[in-house]
Amino acid sequence: MARLATVAAFGFPDFNPATLLSVYRQWGCVSCQYYRNVHNAPRPADARTLVEDLGLPFDSIHGVFGPEHDPSSPDEPTRRRAISTYRREGELALELGGPMVVVHPAPLAPDPTSITPATRGSRREPMLRSMQELAAVGQHLGVTYLIENIPGNYLFGHDPFELAAMIRVINHPRLRMCFDIGHAHMHASAHGALASCADVIDYLHVHDNDTRADSHQVPGQGTVEWDAIASSIKRLPPNTPAMLELFELEPAVHAQLSTGLTQNLTRWLSLSHA
Repeated sequence: MARLATVAAFGFPDFNPATLLSVYRQWGCVSCQYYRNVHNAPRPADARTLVEDLGLPFDSIHGVFGPEHDPSSPDEPTRRRAISTYRREGELALELGGPMVVVHPAPLAPDPTSITPATRGSRREPMLRSMQELAAVGQHLGVTYLIENIPGNYLFGHDPFELAAMIRVINHPRLRMCFDIGHAHMHASAHGALASCADVIDYLHVHDNDTRADSHQVPGQGTVEWDAIASSIKRLPPNTPAMLELFELEPAVHAQLSTGLTQNLTRWLSLSHA
């Protein structure tokens, strides 16, 4: 069984967290994941107060990502800088009260046509080292690092089966998986992959697409087989956060209240309202 959460976007001109999160509260969300514009981020104490006053405390943060944050880089100084960055992200997560950090295994490829099995293979051992080191950092801080499966135009990490196998090799409670349903749908059968990875999953990112673009659509607007997803989610630990990673504007989010979506989410995500 899962519990519904939402992304909480801070520092972006089109999103007012106070009013937008209030609507997601009406959808049934009970927690949120911190996501910020690093160039316009709020004071952590202010962000934490806002979400807790709304009854949607942070359960995690989405760690920074991009070409300068590359835990699978074959270049050792670059990889080590990423570990230092994610240590600071772990400290921020504790300050915000949500002791989990989502980590992208690699950045977007500047030229996706340059990605080959060999270039991806060169990143496996560096990523295993980073996973081991993040587990140790997590043990020290009391933070869980969640490795996210990402789309195929990233340099590494699009294969959820491979990531799950690597997490099993590390076998540490402070290193787990954020299973992104929309990203998995672009690579393989999302419900099949979810079922296969269930033993290492502690968090879900929930959104839809047509398999071609990472469009972060509202569930039901793309081609994800949500009824099949429900059977896989039932295998997850109770109250696994199922976080709606949507970036809809407030009127669109409010309009969904009258469409029956909230009832569908309860069924599709095997939600617990306990």
